Amino acid sequence: MPSYRVDFLNEFARGHRVHKVCQRSILVGSAESPDAARDMAIKRFAELEHIPDWRIHAAMIEIVPAAAHGEPQGGEAKAKRREALAAH
Repeated sequence: MPSYRVDFLNEFARGHRVHKVCQRSILVGSAESPDAARDMAIKRFAELEHIPDWRIHAAMIEIVPAAAHGEPQGGEAKAKRREALAAH
């Protein structure tokens, strides 16, 4: 099964620019799919941050297939799967 890096991100406006800031990255060593990796990472993120809902500390999730050493695999731009999940 492939591994994935799941990034929890926020966006902040400064002047006329929007900056994407990573709150935490979690490496999921083995998952059947990006959705399964996301679900595992969400649970771990909430545990690590001591919060009931990941959206308290992040506004979106980015899932990237990862190589054995946690580095993105080739063709990252095509392989990247972004999920913009609005924090409520």
